[in-house]
Amino acid sequence: GYGSGVTVEGAGFLLNDEMDDFAAKPGQPNMFGLVQGEANSIQPRKRPLSSMTPTIVLGDSGPVGAALTPPEGAQQAAPLQPRILAPVLVLGSPGGGTIINTVLQVLLTALVFKMDAR
Repeated sequence: GYGSGVTVEGAGFLLNDEMDDFAAKPGQPNMFGLVQGEANSIQPRKRPLSSMTPTIVLGDSGPVGAALTPPEGAQQAAPLQPRILAPVLVLGSPGGGTIINTVLQVLLTALVFKMDAR
């Protein structure tokens, strides 16, 4: 099967089953060659360390409603306007130990170097 087989109703995605992210044998390489310590051993009520990095980048999509005004007697400053933040980039990556580096590379490519994902 894929993931835990449990879906989040109305959200369109599956929950994962991350038992393989625990260190079954701390100090010894796992099936991916990664060595983990006792801190990531299997124990009740623990969450495993994981490189899963679901990422949502929000961007400003403009003003909303009327400008906010400062309280009476306050120094006049430029009026503040509430803004709407909307998703501009949503990403994640497969790849176990390479997930974090891959997500960072895509973020830098898109946000710093202004390159298109295509």
